[in-house]
Amino acid sequence: MSKKFRIALGQSFAFKMLSAFIVVIIVILTAFTLFAVIREGQKEKRSLQEQGEMLAGILARNSMVGVYSENKQILSNMTESIISLKDVIAVIIYNSDFKKILYAKRMNFPDFDGASIPANVVSALHTDQSLIIRESTNDFEFIMPVMLQSTAKKDETLYFGDSTTDEAAKVIGYVRIVLSKDTYHQQIYTMLRENAVIMLIFIVSSFFSVRKVTRPLEKLTSNVKALEKGLHVDPVQVDSRDEVGNLTMAFNAMVTVREQTETSLRESEERYRKLVDLSPDGVYVLKAGEVVFTNLAGAILLGAAESSHVLGRQINDFVCEDDRNYLQKICSQVEERKIKSAYIQVRYRRPDDTMVDAEVVAAPFVFTSQPAVLVIARDVTERKGMEEKIRNYQGELYAAATEMSTIESRVEERERYLIAADLHDYVGQNLVVLQLKLGLLQRNLSDLNMQRHVEEIRDIVGKTIQYTRSLTVELNPPILVEIGFKAAVQSLAEAFEKTHELKIEIKDDGQPIKIDSENRYLLFRCVREILMNVVKHSQAKNVEIAMSRSADRMYVTVADNGTGFDMSTADRRKTGFGLFTIRERMKRLGGYCEIESQPGSGTTVILAMPIQ
Repeated sequence: MSKKFRIALGQSFAFKMLSAFIVVIIVILTAFTLFAVIREGQKEKRSLQEQGEMLAGILARNSMVGVYSENKQILSNMTESIISLKDVIAVIIYNSDFKKILYAKRMNFPDFDGASIPANVVSALHTDQSLIIRESTNDFEFIMPVMLQSTAKKDETLYFGDSTTDEAAKVIGYVRIVLSKDTYHQQIYTMLRENAVIMLIFIVSSFFSVRKVTRPLEKLTSNVKALEKGLHVDPVQVDSRDEVGNLTMAFNAMVTVREQTETSLRESEERYRKLVDLSPDGVYVLKAGEVVFTNLAGAILLGAAESSHVLGRQINDFVCEDDRNYLQKICSQVEERKIKSAYIQVRYRRPDDTMVDAEVVAAPFVFTSQPAVLVIARDVTERKGMEEKIRNYQGELYAAATEMSTIESRVEERERYLIAADLHDYVGQNLVVLQLKLGLLQRNLSDLNMQRHVEEIRDIVGKTIQYTRSLTVELNPPILVEIGFKAAVQSLAEAFEKTHELKIEIKDDGQPIKIDSENRYLLFRCVREILMNVVKHSQAKNVEIAMSRSADRMYVTVADNGTGFDMSTADRRKTGFGLFTIRERMKRLGGYCEIESQPGSGTTVILAMPIQ
């Protein structure tokens, strides 16, 4: 540290402040810059990795046919949109022997030469058959195997169940996507430049701020003496750069505050008086129940034309008899500071015997240096009348909605029955006959190529038959119509156990249940949708379905041991037949749906339906 700098630092308060500001700014902004660079760098790397994984996965799935047939035209069409993305340098597709089928490179990235895959990466791909990520100084590489898996089934599975298993997946090639780190590097350099500019701006701002703060004042002593004598004092000019400047500013602030305080007191009194006088709400002050102040709105609320007609009277003279004791008790507690504030509903009786509903807020107050109660009252008579009309309208709308929902359910059930019947009697039967005819045709063909085409057609027809039967059952479950709700739930549980690897326990109190057809089908749909939600979202292994009844209701409880969810932040889906839609449907039909869930504690859904 030089001698001149030490002298300046010891004699100049401004220089001390400026030096301290600069040091603090440099330290803070340097730390912030390092933190931001590290955080944003990691964020950008994660973004590049997620983009590469997504693109590699999409290309690996979509290029299966092209890789299998080594068709460069198909693969070129697939890679054309990927290679045009901002960070993509090159896309290379190999066959299973790591021979290049397609190599696409961006024109503005000449440095990447499409080098071959190292032996250790090849070995890892053979072993794991999963995504491999390689990172270098300038780029990321994502290498993913292209998998081929057969899903063909024999015809007998349509009627006799699965007789074969899926073939094991095998690797038919590899996709390799290279992403550039240029965007990542540019972002880091930009952040460094921006923080350097910010640091310079702070340093310059600090310099001018310190100069302004440390200006000295002239004639400080004489002005202090004048202030002591009570004379009018003008602010002193600040032209010093040492500690005197601070003292001068403090003196000026004291002078200014004194003048502002006197002015503010006058303005504040006038302002709050206007606020009270012009307030649409009644404002009055009580001392021991006596009205000692009120604005015009408060007098009108109590049925008086002027404030003077109310002053000096007891507030209970204007309150309905049923509310007097309660209002007097609350005001006494507020005046004695036993409670901080109170919000109550009060009915006033005006001199002409008209009733006024009011919302009243009471709070402690000081009036003429004595404890009192400040009361703000709002006339809500008209609003309460409107609320009563709205409640009546809501009741009428709810009744109409319930009736429409019942009609809708009946129409929907009838339409489902007709569609299911048509699918079973015509579409399904015709497809079965077509399947048999194709079988006869296949046996009479000598051309193996034609037999293979007929076999493919039979597979498609078979899948269509299976889908038609599933759709028929879904539209109108025969067991629900022919046997009843409990048997249909038992069958549904068995199907879910087989398809989704769930363990479902059915509990039944054994009491007979009679539900009309539309409610029975709706309740069955609700149970099925709840089980689908368990499969999709809860990750549960065990589910319990309990069925019971009371005198006029049937209850179905579905409980799982899954992950659960937070009811306060649950996303209410606007589409689909979700839990909240189930709740609304049950409500319209006179029942209800209760949902109980906590994260990590599973979910319980209770359905209640009116029964005969």
